[in-house]
Amino acid sequence: MKMPIADRIVARDAALARISRTRRWTLAGAAALTAALAALASALLPGKSFGAGSRTATQTATTSPALPAPADAAQLGVGGSGQAAQSVPAPRSAPQPTAAPQPSPSVGGSAAVSGGS
Repeated sequence: MKMPIADRIVARDAALARISRTRRWTLAGAAALTAALAALASALLPGKSFGAGSRTATQTATTSPALPAPADAAQLGVGGSGQAAQSVPAPRSAPQPTAAPQPSPSVGGSAAVSGGS
């Protein structure tokens, strides 16, 4: 026994409405799950890798070299009256960091290469 055309149209419209509703809930759920995982990741790992040690501001400040004083207009050769600077003192040099010792090459052959055959 066949359904009348009007009943088929109503059934089709109801099925399409259910599909549309299911699709909306699925997209909303995926977005909520993504946001929850992002919040969890940012709470657990706030910009640090697993192996990174913690550094305080005092440790960072004591290890950075001192910067030279900023140059004034005369040192840069720009004057308000349009004249070039007569003598420019030599810039002060910043303390140079000491070079780290280089590792000595291994005795007895070439270095191993990852993925080589």
